[in-house]
Amino acid sequence: MAKVAKHQSLVNEKFFIALGQTISQKRTQLGLTQEELAALSGVNRAFISNMENGIRNPSLGTVASIAKGLRMRLSTLIAKSEENL
Repeated sequence: MAKVAKHQSLVNEKFFIALGQTISQKRTQLGLTQEELAALSGVNRAFISNMENGIRNPSLGTVASIAKGLRMRLSTLIAKSEENL
């Protein structure tokens, strides 16, 4: 059972790293700074920075707010993140 939990933890960690990379890529593609994305999404700039660097794992609500700030659907952001795994 411990092996399964450890494997799941690694899968989650990889997903959150990919999510941060996807957010950073899309933000850069749109020509937005972290400050601008923070203003558009209502998410703290430092939190966005930590997400993009794989340090923080956001809630689904936070990811939805960031997706809105990036002008994309939540499902699209998640799918693009899965593609980056």
